[in-house]
Amino acid sequence: MADVRRLVPGADVVLQLDEPSLTAVSLGQVRSESGYSVLRTPGPAELTGALRDVVDAARTAGTVEVAVHSCAPDLPLDLLRRAGVDAVSLDVALLRRPGWDAVATLLDAGVGLWAGALPSDGPGTPTAAEHVDRLLVGWRELGLPVADLAGLTVTPSCGLAGSTPEEARATTAATVQAAARLAGIAAG
Repeated sequence: MADVRRLVPGADVVLQLDEPSLTAVSLGQVRSESGYSVLRTPGPAELTGALRDVVDAARTAGTVEVAVHSCAPDLPLDLLRRAGVDAVSLDVALLRRPGWDAVATLLDAGVGLWAGALPSDGPGTPTAAEHVDRLLVGWRELGLPVADLAGLTVTPSCGLAGSTPEEARATTAATVQAAARLAGIAAG
């Protein structure tokens, strides 16, 4: 991170931690190498402490923001909040009412939301506007202020590593369109 700061002066460095197995670990669903048993489930304090150690190390290295990303359903959002992350990146299509309630708690605590609103396998159909409309349903059901949409970061739902360059460009363009639509809605 120090090298990035040196090579790109003035850049805001954000560390994104990809934690695709965090839900499985927190629920005790990780199988042993043989597959015959389940690994020990760490307690919430142990998981929080381990993540907090990584967040603290990143801050010591001079990172401005630390975000955690997972495409898994039922991401333990309270655990991430207690670990001190600055933002959580998740697939909003996986959220149901309890998940949206947990997102509201995150937002109230000052943790940012990177809303994975677009599928990562290309924009396809439905359109970016329709994906934003689905995001708005959850937002409005909680009674969150529409003006707060301006604080969201819109992302694809998951990574683009499996995408062709054309798909990645199309998804990126659709993400920009979705962000512009949200900004317009937030502005009233």
